[in-house]
Amino acid sequence: MVKLSCLSLFKSSLAFTGLHFGSFCRWLIPPMLLSAAALLAAFALHSWKGVWALYIPAGIFAVFCWMPYCLRVNQMAILGGVEPGGYAEKIFSRRSLRYVLYAVLLTFIIAVGMGLSLAPVMIAAKDGLDSLDGRIGLILAAVLATLVLVTALLVLTAPLHLIYPAVAVEEEPSLSQAYHLGSGHKFSLVMAMGIPPLVFGLLSALVEGLAWLFLPESSDAAKLITMPVTLTISWLNSITSMAVMAIAYRTLRGLPDPDAPARSAEPQGART
Repeated sequence: MVKLSCLSLFKSSLAFTGLHFGSFCRWLIPPMLLSAAALLAAFALHSWKGVWALYIPAGIFAVFCWMPYCLRVNQMAILGGVEPGGYAEKIFSRRSLRYVLYAVLLTFIIAVGMGLSLAPVMIAAKDGLDSLDGRIGLILAAVLATLVLVTALLVLTAPLHLIYPAVAVEEEPSLSQAYHLGSGHKFSLVMAMGIPPLVFGLLSALVEGLAWLFLPESSDAAKLITMPVTLTISWLNSITSMAVMAIAYRTLRGLPDPDAPARSAEPQGART
């Protein structure tokens, strides 16, 4: 069985992000311009006519504008290249539609699971906080049960996230096949998924803390410095998070690393 190391996946995703940083920056231009144009058009119509209706299609279009970007990051991590064709024609492609639909489905599954996981706490606190005497033990047990259920939910659903790289490279991706691919590596996958948000979240908190220490909190200088930095950190977090799962998918599928240095072929009979 293939072994997955969450730390190795994270380090590989960081190396991948650094190696293709220029491409990721260049690919940012189309979705930023297109989504900004759609949202600005909706804002202009609302300011001019007071119409709110355009915000819904503009928001949907803005989301779809980022789908080719997500697909390209996954394809680059798995195949070392991207699907041919222009950016605009990929916005509402079959892959983009599938990417969005699976994202909605996974969000629904996890949201329902989270709601069910909160049931012990909600039941224990149904009488309110005014009658805590004699119920502390019950509430602590309910909190512990909720934490166990949430952890179990995240571990059990971790392989489902392999559907995103599968959508990027497979013609007929399947949620069941993606789950089966990662079913033996649930803990490694959930740990690998958690490391990038943790690391970049701490980095963002460090930036905010340094700004708070050395700059007045309400000053424009603090906002001008921290906002671009925190946005960049969030962007790197999103790329690294996608790359972690794409590299895990590539490893579990037994595909070669496209960024690995090519081995020079040995002449026949060189080994004795």
